[in-house]
Amino acid sequence: MALAISKTNLFYVACGFKELEVFPLYWDEANPCQVYVMSLK
Repeated sequence: MALAISKTNLFYVACGFKELEVFPLYWDEANPCQVYVMSLK
């Protein structure tokens, strides 16, 4: 499922987070490290 849109990703996007960076090999290809951010304004 490398970099596929999962239910978890959809949840964070629906909450207003933006994807900042993906590190596909940080843990392994099936479990990429994804960094999401949200403005606190």
